[in-house]
Amino acid sequence: MIVLSLQIGEVLLAKNDDLFEFSWAMVKLSTIFVSGMKVFIIIHSKKAIESLRNFIISDRVFSGDDSYDVIQEKKYKQTARTALRVTYCIIIIDVVLLSIPYAGSESFLELPSLFISFGKHFKQISRFFAVSLLSLGFLPRILSSIIYIGTLFMGMRAKYMILAHRYGLILHRYSQNPDADFEIMNSELQDALTQELEFLSHFKILKSLVEKALFLTHCYSIWSIGALYYLSRSIEMSALSVCIVVTTSVMLLEYHFWCHLADTLQEVAESIGNTIYELCSRMQHRREYHAQYVNMRTSLMIIWINCCGGQLSMDCYGLFEISTSAFVNLLHTSYSVMMFMMSID
Repeated sequence: MIVLSLQIGEVLLAKNDDLFEFSWAMVKLSTIFVSGMKVFIIIHSKKAIESLRNFIISDRVFSGDDSYDVIQEKKYKQTARTALRVTYCIIIIDVVLLSIPYAGSESFLELPSLFISFGKHFKQISRFFAVSLLSLGFLPRILSSIIYIGTLFMGMRAKYMILAHRYGLILHRYSQNPDADFEIMNSELQDALTQELEFLSHFKILKSLVEKALFLTHCYSIWSIGALYYLSRSIEMSALSVCIVVTTSVMLLEYHFWCHLADTLQEVAESIGNTIYELCSRMQHRREYHAQYVNMRTSLMIIWINCCGGQLSMDCYGLFEISTSAFVNLLHTSYSVMMFMMSID
């Protein structure tokens, strides 16, 4: 952190018109800021993360089909473990690539003059920690939002799929026996609605966390991805350029991961909405249960509006809706940034 700060200071104070050096300094500066902010968000949101974690590992949301619930929980845990392993592999790959000697890296990852004046041995030690362990110092912080909040997002999606399965089972039983006891069906729907409301209360917490995490990721990625590809094209093919491309690709995958989770959650919400709509259309009115019928139908319609009215969609502080189209827009913007920097170089 100290070495990078000194490097940035030297470039800015030198008032050099070299676009390459200035772009590299700005990437370093934004990386320091964003990585620090992401860690700050995780620490500041400790209670919210703990609340979501307790909800996900609890059995307060269940479908009534134990085998299905167990399968969804296993899928969630396996996906979370896989994501964590991939993160570790990416960090190790970057560390190895940066450790490979490269003749042109002196100008690209040059130590500050203050360190060079301390002697040859100190320079070698400082370079090892500043360059070889660069990824180890920053990638875990950059990816901290995916490791923590992304894992919670996957857990909440699994819970919502379990809830969707519960609605499906209620509809299936009612379709097979339209004359079923209204009180039994009313009790099952009340339990499902109770779980739905609890899920929605925790979803609001998740939505706030995702907004904060993606806002930082979006602001960082919207220019740094194009800038990094520009930097990788400006140096000859080497382990360093491969490392830059790998890091940039990881940033794109992170952004796509958020968009994919938001899309799949919206798909589950729409499936619940369709199931509830079909339940409402098939519910038979009975005079002796008129009050319960009206209350239940009203509750179901409210849930249907929440599911199909975009209440479960996610946006980034109103700037854009989190979806695959947002990822496509990011690609267009990053390409434009890269082409702009190449045109003025």
